[in-house]
Amino acid sequence: MSILLSDRFKILKEDLSHCDFTVNQLLEKLGDKSHGLAIVILSLPFLLPIPIPGLSTIMGALISWIAVYWLLRKKIWIPQKWRHQMLPVHLFSKVFEFGERYSLKIEFLFKSRGEMILDNFFIRLMIFLLVLVSACFLALPLPPGTNFPPAITLIALALALLFEDLILLFLGMAIFIGTSIAMFIAVKFMWVQSLPFIESFLRWLF
Repeated sequence: MSILLSDRFKILKEDLSHCDFTVNQLLEKLGDKSHGLAIVILSLPFLLPIPIPGLSTIMGALISWIAVYWLLRKKIWIPQKWRHQMLPVHLFSKVFEFGERYSLKIEFLFKSRGEMILDNFFIRLMIFLLVLVSACFLALPLPPGTNFPPAITLIALALALLFEDLILLFLGMAIFIGTSIAMFIAVKFMWVQSLPFIESFLRWLF
């Protein structure tokens, strides 16, 4: 990256912390090919203790869409309906501040490692599938707190794209495996807990 990650967050904080803004305004600030940074920013709200009902579904869909354009090596294009989706300034000003503060502490660890490997089509396809599955996990209407694991997975994978860092990719893959196991257990638990209610409803219905 020609500009430090912390500086990117600082610029966003200065430019977009005055009032609610649209997805289109955010992407214009990031630039056409800032796929990795866009995914990081859209995932960061779920690391903060600020619940916004329905936000995970919107962010999950947007991240999936952006990932497709990253795989195709094309600039980000968003459908007209999504471009005007408003993003709450009270949340994203905290996201930019959080991103700047923690980037300053850890960005020295990130560097280009394994650039040629990460540029391989099959590796890119694997990363795309990991991002897509994580975004789908994020979009699921699950109880509060369950958005954290897929969000941290997405951030690790997106930072690997941003810095072309193979070590970050391995970290993202490890988190993905742990997240997948945790999500499977959570969904199975919810299904087992809800089964008696489903059976009662079916008996009442028929």
